[in-house]
Formats: sequence, structure tokens, C-alpha cells
Amino acid sequence: MTGKEFMNSEEIAKRLDIIIYLLLKQSLEKGTTTRQIIKELNDIGLKDHEIAKIFGKSRSYIASELTLLKKSKTKSFKKGKNG
Repeated sequence: MTGKEFMNSEEIAKRLDIIIYLLLKQSLEKGTTTRQIIKELNDIGLKDHEIAKIFGKSRSYIASELTLLKKSKTKSFKKGKNG
């Protein structure tokens, strides 16, 4: 090699996941909840398995959180419409 080493896409993805995790950890320390971050990541288009990888959680945990978020959104919508 000529002194320049190239990373493959897996290595790049792993490093980006670490950076995202550190930024998320910083947000959590400022009072943002894990559920809020999961919602935001989902809102920008990440899939539950991608979010799970970032958090180091299971896919089923993230899917469960997203389901709870959808249920709470539906309840608040119905409450606002009827109330």
C-alpha cells in the first residue's frame, strides 16, 4: 500500500454508529428520553433494526417502543378530537 488505507463500508458504518451513539448519549444526559430519540430516528427514516444497532438493543425492544409511541399518538389524537 502507499500509506493510504481504505476502510470498507462495514468499518465506516461501524464508526458512524459509534459517533451516533455518543451523540445520543450526550442528548440523554441533557434530559432527552430514549423514546424521544427512537421516535426522531424513526421519523427521519431509520428502520427499527438500524435503530437497535445504534442503541445496542434488540430489534424487538425498538419495535415495542415504536408501537407504544404510535398507540400514545393515536390516544392523544382521539382525545383531542373528542375533547
